Amino acid sequence: KREEAAAIILNELEACYDMCSTDRTHNMLMEEYKKLSSVLGKTVVIKADTDIMGRALDFDPLGRIIIETDDGILAFNSGDVSLRC
Repeated sequence: KREEAAAIILNELEACYDMCSTDRTHNMLMEEYKKLSSVLGKTVVIKADTDIMGRALDFDPLGRIIIETDDGILAFNSGDVSLRC
C-alpha cells in the first residue's frame, strides 16, 4: 500500500515538474511570483556574508533577487531579505 501511494505521489510530482519546466509556464509562474512579492520596489536589506542595503528591482529567471545598491546592481540567490522603512 505504501509503495502504491508513493508511486502515485511521484507520478503526480513528475507531471507537475514537466508542466512547470516549460518556458511558458516558468514565465507565468515568475510573473505571478513578482505580482505577489512584498519587496519589489522597496528598500531591503540582504543578510548574507554582510548586510547589503538597496532597492529590490526584480527577480531574474533563476529566481534571484536583483537589488540596486550604491555600488551597482547585484543579484542574490541566498540570504535573508528584510524590508527597511
